[in-house]
Amino acid sequence: MARKPNLYPTCVCRRCELEKEDNDHVWKCPSAAETTTEIWKEAMGKISEWGVQATNSYNAARKREYKRAVDRGRQVPRPVPIHWWPPSDADYVRGFSSIGGARAVHSGSPALDRDEKPMWNVSDLLRGITPLSMLTEWSAVFRTPMSIAKTVLHKFVGYLEAQASELIWKPRCSATIAWEQTQGIFAKNKTSKYTGPRATIVAQSQVLDRTATGGWCTEEFGL
Repeated sequence: MARKPNLYPTCVCRRCELEKEDNDHVWKCPSAAETTTEIWKEAMGKISEWGVQATNSYNAARKREYKRAVDRGRQVPRPVPIHWWPPSDADYVRGFSSIGGARAVHSGSPALDRDEKPMWNVSDLLRGITPLSMLTEWSAVFRTPMSIAKTVLHKFVGYLEAQASELIWKPRCSATIAWEQTQGIFAKNKTSKYTGPRATIVAQSQVLDRTATGGWCTEEFGL
């Protein structure tokens, strides 16, 4: 039920006009599928660039640490530079296979998920959520220290979020506002207090708890 059912008799999506819109549908709407694939491919195309930058920064930091140690009279082994090796497409697929819908978005066509019930989905990435499980898998794919994988993944998800905001969320808002105008719904109507019946609230203990810590998410269920 909409928050103001007197104004919004249904919660149908105003882009596809087919399905009920909720926080998940906003990003999974069929009308946004092509855009999502384009955003994904653009982000994938930038991974090696981000990887080289992150690797260079990592090597420079280790070199500075080595110099500081030597300047203090400590005997430490000279750091061996890390190299960035661009993963193959198969490596990429393996790295994000824990994410529901990622295989389909990557290929641009229907594809089965690796897991029957994935805890995380592409829609979560589009909202800027980075699952720790994906970080672990990407670190193995890149064959780099965790800090490099973390930097690259942070940039990847950040790019998805920024582009999704511009190309999916804002057009969704424009479509909704356009529909509201045809219905004579304006700001003053939306700010007026609604006193009618309310929808049943789901108990918090029944909702999946995905706790974000420092921009990185843990996968926990509320007890």
